[in-house]
Amino acid sequence: MIRSKIAPVLSALLCSSPALAVTQWDVKPAPNTISWTVSSDESIAGHCSSFKSDIAFDPEALAQSSVKIVVDMASCRTGVADKDKLLPAAEWFDETKFSTADFSATEFRALGGNRYAADGTLTLKGVSKPLTLDFTLDISGADAHAVGTAKIERMSFGVGGSTPGSYVGLDVDVKIDLKATRK
Repeated sequence: MIRSKIAPVLSALLCSSPALAVTQWDVKPAPNTISWTVSSDESIAGHCSSFKSDIAFDPEALAQSSVKIVVDMASCRTGVADKDKLLPAAEWFDETKFSTADFSATEFRALGGNRYAADGTLTLKGVSKPLTLDFTLDISGADAHAVGTAKIERMSFGVGGSTPGSYVGLDVDVKIDLKATRK
């Protein structure tokens, strides 16, 4: 009787072992790992310098790969004092109510060569929307370098007030440039 109950458990563990084989990565944060630009009367550029990541990615095991990035919104700045005073406000990032934003993906597509797409969800200011991050990945030994881009329509997340396309463009181009080592 005991043997018949153990067999399904062992079978489930053995069948799930490929997920355990996916490479875990330790990201080396740098000031411009996550950056963004938006068109306006003048281009506005910024970066988010503080984030946490949980990345399990293997080009040979895309179905078992996953990524979760949690950004500290207080670290997102332009470097221009007048603009940086506005970002924490309710109209923009509303950092008091929404201290983090996150991107999670469990679906990846190979696009040929070292190019991939991560189909996931971005949650910003309490609003969750689908987001695709296209990226290139170069792996050399224990080191990896990923560079990717995504486009966000800021008004769909309630960022920047309620006047569409006022003096700040609607589309925000997000770029990641991260380096990681195998855990």
